[in-house]
Amino acid sequence: ADMYRCQSCADLTSPLGVGDFAAVGPRQTVPVSHFGNITRSPIWLILNNPANDRQDVAVGTTPAMFGAASRAALGTEAIRAIKTRLDHYFDDAATTHEFFDRWVDLLSGIALNGEVLTFANGTICAVDLIKCPTVANWMGYVMKPEGKQVWDRCLRGASGNRFLIRQIELHRPPVLVFAGTAN
Repeated sequence: ADMYRCQSCADLTSPLGVGDFAAVGPRQTVPVSHFGNITRSPIWLILNNPANDRQDVAVGTTPAMFGAASRAALGTEAIRAIKTRLDHYFDDAATTHEFFDRWVDLLSGIALNGEVLTFANGTICAVDLIKCPTVANWMGYVMKPEGKQVWDRCLRGASGNRFLIRQIELHRPPVLVFAGTAN
């Protein structure tokens, strides 16, 4: 639940970064922890979400849609509703961001223990490394000092929230596929 209430990057101001999504105010969005059924999926595609698309049903989710003034004010029921919204991201291909098309084409149809896995049937899930979208492409942003701060705050070390590690520990997916790597 603390992932959806995260305020770790609310102080960041780069016009290319997470500030437009993380700063407290009417444009603040809810962190995007995953796209697809994270609880049911035996395969997780680990990547960074599409940048700066408030029209996307996940990226554009705001606390106000759930009756809260900010992330910090989200109640338990709102957090359950947000998780459910993200779990059902791939239910409607018409609202799925085109960013995922190549991954859907590449991974859908894999069989595991006799079950054919797809994003649409909830057996493959995309899980974000960084939970807040960025205005600019992530790879360009992470090379800047503020991008490195976001990386630190969301993922690493004692100062970081380690959200991805906590998600893996909680759900224990048997297969992790890392986008952009040879492994």
